[in-house]
Amino acid sequence: MRLYPIPFILVLISIPGFAQTASISGIVTGDDGRLLAAVVTVNGVVPLPAFGRAESGANGTFTIGNLSPGSYHICADVKGGGYLDPCAWEPILPTVQVAVGQTLSSYRLIAKKGTQLQVRVNDPAGVLSATSSSQSGKAAAPQLLVGVFTTRHMFQPLVVAAKDATGMTQQGTVPQGIPVSLHVSGQGVQITDSKGASLNSAGTLSTVQPNGVTLPTITLTVTAAAKP
Repeated sequence: MRLYPIPFILVLISIPGFAQTASISGIVTGDDGRLLAAVVTVNGVVPLPAFGRAESGANGTFTIGNLSPGSYHICADVKGGGYLDPCAWEPILPTVQVAVGQTLSSYRLIAKKGTQLQVRVNDPAGVLSATSSSQSGKAAAPQLLVGVFTTRHMFQPLVVAAKDATGMTQQGTVPQGIPVSLHVSGQGVQITDSKGASLNSAGTLSTVQPNGVTLPTITLTVTAAAKP
């Protein structure tokens, strides 16, 4: 039997392939049983911060490898929306623990089915299409930020789902049948609601009440901010 000096053994342990890392594999499903394609991430809790990422296919399966041993929160951002990321909306985060060299398999990550919150942004003058270059460098381009605060007090911006000549529609997935906290803010714009009332562009927080399990479409209008 050949003997190796201790320093040589330590070098081998430090080389990828010899390190005793762990992995997590499983499946992402909705609470309705549907298999989900999602971006799955793990965030280390103990002992040190760590991160891993994988994408599940149409069959919902995923594998995240090269993880240090410890505890991880496991999250799922479902492609196309329609389901809630448990790390943003659940009161207790899904948590897994892996040991040195362990392969944790058959983990089932469940995402609850949500509903779509839609915000129609009317922009008849094309204010939000302006760029900083069109402002001759004198001011930043007009901006609008629309999003919701989750039950874990995280800000989740809505995404642009469609654009047309007079504005755009933004949307995001939120829980069914409960009120949602909607945040609207802007820069270089004046914002009004569906009744023509002005909103504070520095930041306005309102509660959207559900109609049964769905939410009404919110309508906003933006115009250029008055010059000082």
